[in-house]
Amino acid sequence: SRFNPKVSDAQSVIDAIVYCIKMIQEKESACTESIVFVANMVEWNTSNLDESLCGDLVKVLQGFIVPVKVKRCLIIDAPECFETAWDVIKAFLINDVTCKVEHVNSKGLSLYFEKGFRAQMPDTIHGGQYRTRCMVQNFIEHRKYVEKMRQNNEHQKKNNQNHGSTRRRSLSKKKSEHGFKKS
Repeated sequence: SRFNPKVSDAQSVIDAIVYCIKMIQEKESACTESIVFVANMVEWNTSNLDESLCGDLVKVLQGFIVPVKVKRCLIIDAPECFETAWDVIKAFLINDVTCKVEHVNSKGLSLYFEKGFRAQMPDTIHGGQYRTRCMVQNFIEHRKYVEKMRQNNEHQKKNNQNHGSTRRRSLSKKKSEHGFKKS
């Protein structure tokens, strides 16, 4: 999404990024391997610069907010005015992360992704074919489904545990009614 400090706060953006990372980590391969973080800087300007957002994003990329291994961070189509901000931002990154950050022109993304990747890339990135609004809506619907299934599973486990303890009490009561010693 596009961060605009007049419309949304930095913490909401960080919360969304952390949620997405946690969601990705539900897959075992993301925990044992690593992720690629993509920052689309098209139409970015200095009004998008927010100290809190930059500071927290640096912490996220370094694994301080949520444990994550970043394989690469692609900053796509950054305008010239971002370079000054980048010089300040990278001073706060540990060297291990700084060397993984690459400034990339969106036309050169084929060097980083498998063939056919543009079909999965949002249309806000040059050459991307997946309608961004549709992508976001599909993601939200999928996550609602996943979260609902998780809640149902937790509820079912709790019911099974309660049913098991109720059954044990019932059996114990029957034993005592039939002259068996209570244990």
